[in-house]
Parts: sequence; structure tokens; C-alpha cells
Amino acid sequence: MLKKSFFSLVAFYASGNVDNVLHRIACLHSARHLNIKPYLYDLWLECLTDTVWAYDRECSDDIELAWRLVLSPGITYMKFGYDHF
Repeated sequence: MLKKSFFSLVAFYASGNVDNVLHRIACLHSARHLNIKPYLYDLWLECLTDTVWAYDRECSDDIELAWRLVLSPGITYMKFGYDHF
């Protein structure tokens, strides 16, 4: 599930279109269902970038920024869905 959701975030960045996986996850995480608070997506991104720094010897500020830029549109979609789905 994590792998699918991760690739859905990347696909959203690349295409600008929300796939069924990302939409289903956003609905499931909304306040009406699992009530996954929006701030947790920011925490998830922080943990992900910390992991990249810990395991990628070639990690740099530019690489961290790239991760953030690619994942942020999908994370914004997920956070928006909290109150709307």
C-alpha cells in the first residue's frame, strides 16, 4: 500500500491528474472515515526526507528539495481531502 500510494503521489506530480489510488486513499483518510489529521502528512514528509539523508550518501539540499517539490502537490491534495471527501 505504501508503494502504491508513493507512486500515486509521483504520478500526480508528473501528470497533474489524480489516479484512483490517490483519490481512494484521500477519501479513506478524510475526517469522515479514518480521520488522519492533515499535519501528519507533513510529519510523514519530514520522516521520508530524514530517511533519504540517512541512507543516501549522495543526498544534498537539492535532492531533498526535489523530493519535497515532487511530493508536495499530492500531499496538498490529501490535506485538502480531509474536509472535503
